[in-house]
Amino acid sequence: MSLLRVEGLGKRFGGLVAIDDLSFEVAPGTVHAIIGPNGAGKTTLLNLLSGIYTPDRGRIVLDGRDVTGQPSHRFAAAGLGRTFQNLQVFFNMTALENVMTGRHRHENLALLPALLRLEPAVWAERRCRADAEALLRQVGLASWIDARADAMPYGALKRLEIARALATEPRLLLLDEPAAGLNHTEAREIDTLIRELAAAGMTVLLVEHNMRLVMEVSDRVLVLDHGARLAEGTPDEVARDERVIEAYLGAELENDARGATDSEAAHA
Repeated sequence: MSLLRVEGLGKRFGGLVAIDDLSFEVAPGTVHAIIGPNGAGKTTLLNLLSGIYTPDRGRIVLDGRDVTGQPSHRFAAAGLGRTFQNLQVFFNMTALENVMTGRHRHENLALLPALLRLEPAVWAERRCRADAEALLRQVGLASWIDARADAMPYGALKRLEIARALATEPRLLLLDEPAAGLNHTEAREIDTLIRELAAAGMTVLLVEHNMRLVMEVSDRVLVLDHGARLAEGTPDEVARDERVIEAYLGAELENDARGATDSEAAHA
């Protein structure tokens, strides 16, 4: 049984077809990557899958629930968490406070007990802080727990967003280019984190340009081109697909290799 099922999904923006009759499934406990050239519709797809956009046609079924056209909070309630390509972090708050905001869906306290600091509210806040601290340690940010977000390096902020998404206790985690803008070392840390999440049973849907990371962590890869499915299969199958190589993969692997060479030369 699939955790996510997408059936005939379509989305237009005026005369532009962003997603074109797209269907695929994501099995529980797997890492499913979505790749494709710029403008292929990857982020549009994630916005459809998290309720930010409403599809023009098709269905989205998450954990057996049809959530098509529902607002974002319904997707979250169905078990979806996500990060964003451009950081969506509260920079005037600490790392701990950022992750605590991700717990709000699981907190069930009335306003009056919270304002009066009654015992149930105090205990709930302590549990929330403890859970948030544990998540920050899980993503490798133990030394940044009490730091303000605006004092954290970019690579740490990427992991902070993942920790906050995990705080919602998702069954499906959408990661929108988690390695974008990271150096080789930071990208490897994201690679390791995704592997650890997958090993713990988390289902991950990943959009990423770093082909080395995609090929190392993914169980399945979906290739988009102009909003439609160009190919789908295991990383090895996709890497050997002539259509994918011609449309996208060859150039990306060449760029990855050049970037790795430049990084190694800089550290020599």
